[in-house]
Amino acid sequence: MFRAEEIFQIGCRLSSIDPSKQPVVGKTTRDESIVNSLYWVRDALNRNEINRDIASSISDYASRINSKYSMKPSSILDYSDQQETSMKIKLWLVLVEKELKQRRILEPAKMGILNQEQLYETSSRMANEFFNNVWWGMSEIEREDFAEAARCLLAQSWTAAAMISLRGLESILRKYYTFKTKNEVGRKGMYTLIDELQQIEDISKTLLGYLNYLRGIRNMAEHPDRIFHQIGAETVFTQVAGAAREIYAEMKAASA
Repeated sequence: MFRAEEIFQIGCRLSSIDPSKQPVVGKTTRDESIVNSLYWVRDALNRNEINRDIASSISDYASRINSKYSMKPSSILDYSDQQETSMKIKLWLVLVEKELKQRRILEPAKMGILNQEQLYETSSRMANEFFNNVWWGMSEIEREDFAEAARCLLAQSWTAAAMISLRGLESILRKYYTFKTKNEVGRKGMYTLIDELQQIEDISKTLLGYLNYLRGIRNMAEHPDRIFHQIGAETVFTQVAGAAREIYAEMKAASA
C-alpha cells in the first residue's frame, strides 16, 4: 500500500545524510546514522513497492559501510567514502524520483536548530528525544499534533508548525491545570491557563521558563498578520516539547 508520508521522508532521509550537505564535512557524517537511515529507506521502498533494485543497491551499500567501520574506534567516514556516499545518494534520489514520475520528492528544510533525525522519528510517531520517556504517556491526539508539527517543520511550513505545536500544548495544559488546581478547566483558553498556572507557588521554575515564552507567543500567533520563520517555528516546537516533558514527568511522579 502506497504511503505518501513515507515517500516524502525517503527524499528527506537521503538528503539529510548526504555528506556534501553537512555543515562541516567529515565531522558530522557518521557510519551509524548513515547505515540506520539507509536501512530505513530500503524498508520504506520495499513497503511501498518502489523498484526493489534500488532498495537492494541501498541495502548492499549500507552493509558494506557497516562492515568496514564497525570495528574501528572512530565511525566518521573517510573522505573517499564521503564522496562515494554523496554520489550514490544523488543517484538514488534521481532513480526514486523517476520511478514516482509525477510524485515529487521534497528535500528537508535547511539545517536549523533541531536534529532532523529526531524530527523524522517524531513525524513517524516514534519515541524520540524531543519528548524523551513521556511520549507514550501522552494522548493519541497529542502525539498526532506533535507528529504533524514535525512534518510541517520538515516541509518548511513554519507557521503551521508553530500553530500545531501550540495546539498540542493546550491539550496538555488543560490536563495539568486540573492536576494542579483540582478545578475544572471550563472554557479557559491557553493564555488564561498559562497566566493562572504561573501564579501557583510550587510550579517548576523550568516549566515557568517555557510558559513565560509561550504565553507571549500564543497571542502573537493568533494575529492574522503573524507568520513564523524557521528559527521562530523551531523555537516554539522546542519550548512546547520542553513544557510537555516537564508536565508529564511531574504528573507521572505524583501518580507513582
